[in-house]
Amino acid sequence: MSGELRSPVEEALENQPFGALQLRVVLLCALVQAFDGFFLQPYFMKRKASVPFWASLLAPLVLALAIPFWWAVLLAPPILAVAYAFRKKGSAERPISGAS
Repeated sequence: MSGELRSPVEEALENQPFGALQLRVVLLCALVQAFDGFFLQPYFMKRKASVPFWASLLAPLVLALAIPFWWAVLLAPPILAVAYAFRKKGSAERPISGAS
C-alpha cells in the first residue's frame, strides 16, 4: 500500500540490504533453536515426544482443510505433541483391568 504511514525507523530497516550481520543473526538463532530442541529439552524432560511419522505427515494436511495451509503447518506440531503427551499420560494412569 502506498498510503500507509511508516515510522522513520521502520523505513530505515525496510530499505537496508540483507547483509552479513543479518545472516549471522539468523544462523545463530537457528543454532540456538536446534541445540534447545535436540539437546536441552530432551535432557530436562528426560524423554522425547514420540509422535508417529504418519501423524506428523498427515496432521498438517488434515488441519489445512479447516484453516489456511501455512497456519496448519505452524500449528500441527505443537498440537500433536500435546495430544500425544496427554494420550500417553492418560493411558499410564488407567488401572489394569482385573487388578485388585
